[in-house]
Amino acid sequence: MSDSINVTIRMDRDIKQQADPFYSEKNQARLKESIAQYKAGKMTVKTMDELVT
Repeated sequence: MSDSINVTIRMDRDIKQQADPFYSEKNQARLKESIAQYKAGKMTVKTMDELVT
């Protein structure tokens, strides 16, 4: 049996629209740039502990 659950939330329409632009041209360009840096070996790798502190 799976330990996962579904969560449903209600939010203001304006807040939802502000969170939606994941597929915007600007964000897609940034993601492609990150992928290119990764493939070129130019990424900085950090552990979760390093990110939280």
